[in-house]
Amino acid sequence: MASSNFNIIQWNCRGFRSNYEDLILLTTAHSPKIICLQETLLPTNQIPTLKNYTSYHNDNTSLLIHNSVPHTNIPLQTNLYASAARITLHRDITVCSLYIPPKYNLRLSELVQLLSQLTAPVLLLGDFNGANPLWGSSSTNPRGTLIEEFYTTNSLCLLNDKSPTFLHSSYGTFSYLDLAFTDPSLLLDFNWKVLSDLHGSDHYPILLSHSSPISSVSAQRWNLAKADWTTFSTLCRTHLSNFPISDSSADEFSKALLAIAARTIPRLSNSPTNIKKP
Repeated sequence: MASSNFNIIQWNCRGFRSNYEDLILLTTAHSPKIICLQETLLPTNQIPTLKNYTSYHNDNTSLLIHNSVPHTNIPLQTNLYASAARITLHRDITVCSLYIPPKYNLRLSELVQLLSQLTAPVLLLGDFNGANPLWGSSSTNPRGTLIEEFYTTNSLCLLNDKSPTFLHSSYGTFSYLDLAFTDPSLLLDFNWKVLSDLHGSDHYPILLSHSSPISSVSAQRWNLAKADWTTFSTLCRTHLSNFPISDSSADEFSKALLAIAARTIPRLSNSPTNIKKP
């Protein structure tokens, strides 16, 4: 039986060897089932090793999976730095670790072609090096516009909460470079959090922890007077306007709508009754 409690670490480690001891500290503190690393600075023929984990590696990305987790490697046909596997956690999901260097001439077709090789539902975690206010940046650059088009036209959801993920060591300024995308069906399954210690890198590690199922969550009382309706409307247009509605997709639509509400409307308190679908 798959575990119902698990963590996933997403991290641009800026060198697997140089920050190996910090990676050990992270695994000890959070016991992740999956570790998605970017900018490992290892060639393809040098696979990173970590006790109790199986590693899959492609130049600057690595995917480390705990040996207790059933999984299957996914060989990818792409010019991007990407590693992927089909993994059984609370359900079968595809996890992909992706690194796109700042000066790489990224094309939308490359992201679409990569996504086409990943069986849904997907977690796409990586350092995208793009700027866009949708994930916290003060402005948008061409890479950020391209990424926005990619995930909105492919019905993916963004888990980021607009917290900075990168600290420029020379200027002391923050950026928002590391992103986590998922299918709508997984949107409520994970809590996304930036950890407070850089652990030797210039990117903060990110922890994705498993959320409780909707059926066991208490009903929410929403503080509608303090809702961010502008962001709520934007997210609904982005993620729900083209959502296919059918008997089989109604639950997923409800999950996506509740997730948007949770991000934009403060909650007052819980009641002891079970949550109801909208």
